[in-house]
Amino acid sequence: MPAFPSRRRSSIGRRWFVGAQLGIAVLLLSCHLDKLFKPPRTATLLVSPAALADSVAVGSTTPTHRVIAVRSSSRRLAWHAAVMASSAWLELGRTEDTVPSDIDVILDPGGLATGAYRDTIVVTATGPDVQATRVPVTLVVHPLPPPPPPPPPRRVAFVVQPTTTVVNGTIMPPVRVAALDSAGNTVTGFVGRITVAIGSNPTGGALHGTTGVDAVSGVATFGDLSIDKEGSGYTVAASSDGLSGATSGLFDVLGTGGGTSATHLWYLSQPTTTPGGQPITPVIRVAAQDRNGQVVTDYTGAITMSLRINPSCGVLSGTLTVGAVNGVATFDDLRVDKGGNGYTLLAQAAGLTEMESGAFNVLTSGVTGCGQPTHLVILVQPGSTRAGAAITPAIRVAAHDNSGNIAGGFTGDITMSIGSKPSGGTLSGTVTVTAVNGVATFNNLMIDKTGTGYTLVAKAAGFIDGETGAFNIVQ
Repeated sequence: MPAFPSRRRSSIGRRWFVGAQLGIAVLLLSCHLDKLFKPPRTATLLVSPAALADSVAVGSTTPTHRVIAVRSSSRRLAWHAAVMASSAWLELGRTEDTVPSDIDVILDPGGLATGAYRDTIVVTATGPDVQATRVPVTLVVHPLPPPPPPPPPRRVAFVVQPTTTVVNGTIMPPVRVAALDSAGNTVTGFVGRITVAIGSNPTGGALHGTTGVDAVSGVATFGDLSIDKEGSGYTVAASSDGLSGATSGLFDVLGTGGGTSATHLWYLSQPTTTPGGQPITPVIRVAAQDRNGQVVTDYTGAITMSLRINPSCGVLSGTLTVGAVNGVATFDDLRVDKGGNGYTLLAQAAGLTEMESGAFNVLTSGVTGCGQPTHLVILVQPGSTRAGAAITPAIRVAAHDNSGNIAGGFTGDITMSIGSKPSGGTLSGTVTVTAVNGVATFNNLMIDKTGTGYTLVAKAAGFIDGETGAFNIVQ
């Protein structure tokens, strides 16, 4: 059989094998070249939201918090954030981390005036070829809205009622009438005219004085009203255009007691030492007497009481005008609000010689008086405190007058220093304070060394010193 065909088949097989190998090589080479020439994948920084905006009313001091999310197509990509213009109102809770993470953005409006404030947060990845992302931030501080208009006045009302008085005597204290809204609040913007007239008129008396007064801050004050006829059960009516009117409570107008043999007044019982703000005891009784010193039992006139000597600018309150019964007027609710030594009362009645009471004292009630300050008193004592810490409670020192009242007019300096010094400690903080309404408050005093039995001494020029009780400084 001939050999040629066999060699042909072998040659064809070899060519096919070589061609297959070349094809595979080309394929492999093309894959490697693709990897060689294809650009590498770039990490992407994803920041959201793309912008931040907020608004607050001027005067707000509460910071607001917003969140920026930082993500990436590349895990654990590190980033850094910063405020471009370093605005004081814009802060970042964190400035670097790795993704995924969030940035706490703090917007602090404290102290900002009205207007728009802008800055930019820049977030930058630390890897190569990752572009920075900018997040614009806007904070708008807007003005406060105007307050709503005050409610309109609806009615008038007596805020100080008329009290028992004497014929043709001025009604005291002065009658005061206010314009009120529907909720019963004084409408301070009301400046209209309020008019008063007699309501109930048991004996046909006439009201004298200024009966029409323009309101000031919503209140009209009638300081000179009087009625010319004696009677029991008078009332006063108040009115103003467009407002509902009001009627006062009942009050009496007492006669002068003329036509009797009475010539002068006499105290049947004198005032004695009484606590401030409490009824004077015993009950004050004043009689109308004749020239022989006998009580005139048919005298029924009005007797009025006031302060004659007033050492501490006290105010006498209670029923100040009383009608005599069988010639005697009884004052059972008189009181003086401020402590003082040497007060006296003055009794008066029309046509009779007035009389002054004996001197009496009113014990201090801790209120502010008008006396001349003479000495310092520790109102709030220090307590045991740690060394180097502010002494608590805050020490308060008052300037007192001789009657024991706080001298409210004193506005001088009071200085604190260590009195007893068991351990050689040093006093620091604000040691000199200017008094306000007679009182100085020391809220940051400190002593640096421990010790038992420290005291502090308060001093002011021309005053008797005040010293605290003993206290301890502990470790």
